[in-house]
This record gives sequence, structure tokens and C-alpha cells, in this order.
Amino acid sequence: MMSTKENEAPKAAQGKKLTGFDIWKKENEADLRSQFEGDDSEFATHIVTHFRKNVTKEDKQRYKEMADSQSLVIDL
Repeated sequence: MMSTKENEAPKAAQGKKLTGFDIWKKENEADLRSQFEGDDSEFATHIVTHFRKNVTKEDKQRYKEMADSQSLVIDL
């Protein structure tokens, strides 16, 4: 059974709306990090490139719809 924390949506940065990429990254970051062999400083570029090249348009749309339905915005 998943813990409550695992079921929570990723939090957006202060004042930033959660995006489909944010949700996709939360779901896939651990696997991509374990497969990545470069420096940690290069990982952000790697994960963005992977999302752009390897995620289908349909999946990107699905993640976008998930983000839109959550409409999380943090204003502190």
C-alpha cells in the first residue's frame, strides 16, 4: 500500500502553477536518475531532453490535463 506522501501531488514552486512536466518528473525521476551516468549538474538537462524526445504527445497531454485539474499554486 502506498503511503499518503507517495499519493500526494508534487508541490509547485512558490507562485508557480504545477505543470504536466512537474508531475511526469515526480513519477520518473528516480528511474531516470538511476540510469543517468553524468554529473548531477547535468541531470536537469538530461531529464528535460528525455521528456521532450521520448514522451509521446498523448502522454504529455495526459500529464497536462492532470496538472490543470489539480490547479495547485503556492503563494507564500
